[in-house]
Amino acid sequence: MYLQIFAKIGTLVEIAMPQNGIYHVGIAALADALKKNINMEVLNLNDNTIGPEGAAKLAEAFSHMPK
Repeated sequence: MYLQIFAKIGTLVEIAMPQNGIYHVGIAALADALKKNINMEVLNLNDNTIGPEGAAKLAEAFSHMPK
């Protein structure tokens, strides 16, 4: 899957993906991949449908990102 690149990079600080029609399944996959990017400071997912499931996965991923 393409999201694996986000896990491999590991040095991302900012990602902007507004208005991409991403639903909770995609958000959950993105959140799992982002756990390796501990320096992440900005994640812009404006106007995507995160939903409760995606929000829970993001919250869990954010616990790996102290910034």
